[in-house]
Amino acid sequence: MSCEKCTPEVKEMCCVCKGAKHDPAPIPEEGKWVKAKQITDISGLTHGVGWCAPQQGACKLTLNVKNGVIKEALVETLGCSGMTHSAAMAAEILPGKTILEALNSDLVCDAINTAMRELFLQIVYGRTQSAFSDDGLPIGAGMEDLGKGHRSQIGTMYGTEAKGPRYLEMAEGYVLEIGLDKNNEIIGYKFVNLGKMMDAIKTAPTRKKPLKTTSKPTAVLTRPSRKLTPAKSKPRRVTMITFEGYERRIDKINAALKEAGIKDLEEARKICLDKGIDVEKIVKGIQPIAFDNAVWAYTVGAAIAIKSGVKTAAEAAEKIGLGLQSFCIPGSVADQRAVGLGHGNLGAMLLREETKCFCFLAGHESFAAAEGAIGIARTANKVRKTPLRVILNGLGKDAAYIISRINGFTSVETEYDYKTGELKIVSEKAFSDGDRAKVKCYGADDVNEGVAIMRHEQ
Repeated sequence: MSCEKCTPEVKEMCCVCKGAKHDPAPIPEEGKWVKAKQITDISGLTHGVGWCAPQQGACKLTLNVKNGVIKEALVETLGCSGMTHSAAMAAEILPGKTILEALNSDLVCDAINTAMRELFLQIVYGRTQSAFSDDGLPIGAGMEDLGKGHRSQIGTMYGTEAKGPRYLEMAEGYVLEIGLDKNNEIIGYKFVNLGKMMDAIKTAPTRKKPLKTTSKPTAVLTRPSRKLTPAKSKPRRVTMITFEGYERRIDKINAALKEAGIKDLEEARKICLDKGIDVEKIVKGIQPIAFDNAVWAYTVGAAIAIKSGVKTAAEAAEKIGLGLQSFCIPGSVADQRAVGLGHGNLGAMLLREETKCFCFLAGHESFAAAEGAIGIARTANKVRKTPLRVILNGLGKDAAYIISRINGFTSVETEYDYKTGELKIVSEKAFSDGDRAKVKCYGADDVNEGVAIMRHEQ
């Protein structure tokens, strides 16, 4: 071989012949034994399971690969709402890429990226579901994996030492009732097949018919001693206002209200409504899946702002931060880091003229970040003299394009020179007119390019 790029020391070495020249060990692929040397030598259908860093969500990824190219992708997620949005993007991003391209593509969510890594290891070592299937599995095998209802196989169970187990969802469907014997032990359950129910709803003349015709008990549940709805408890008197973690939050909330001269949450809501401010409508308008405690946190903050008589939007944002902070559970990380106050102060910054641009560092919650960007672009400029520029940054390039297209943003494609640090704007494409198009969405391949984008927009 040529020694043009060798060090002087290596150039002076004498040549010793290499004797070992055997091919790699063959791996089973679609009924054949293949000595894989190139990506194009890889074929098969297999799965990979991944998880995010806090392990609050997981992903099962199924790919059908032919000659190194992904022809079919099934993305199933569990435990995280943001992950479902990432899955929607991954299902568009993956097909048509080689498995090496897919391995080095940002699939937005850590769990999906991890699943891709695990799947890559499975398939290049020949450990696929179709290793011994002649000619492999056809495109569509991933969809067949879901069954006729086209729903993932999900089991959701819950149990406590004090009250015992609850079946919430089985492979057969959503659990309507569980049956208990005379010892109060579970002997079966009644379920409804959601896929069949939705098909029935499309043609049902009444609302009751689909549930009646698609629900079914397990064999032992035909004559239970007692029936129990799994997600419900005994009827009890409850307060009119409830939200997630009510018992752990309410004392701190009441203390913040008292300090502002407000009696309770009902009065806080009335203060806002009397001023024509429907907090729930605003919050759910920006983020439809927002929890109820988010609605009430902003209600408390808005009421405090109104009660204190602030004169500017920036001052109001700071007061709203007090409401958000009151909802941080005592002793939690959010409480210790004053996340609520930080959000209020951030809002105040965006409403002041000194701030020219706001950058969302978007991760797997990309759709939620997009909704937030829309809300800021639409409302912040009502009180600003100079419009606030809003950008999304930190996504992979494919994901940034999809987010832009779905939300009507302007997709900005860049190229980054890793040697010189120069950022080049390749193209800009607006997917709508008006305020949404003013939000720019950038895709970065890594942190270096992401920082360069922020410097460009400063």
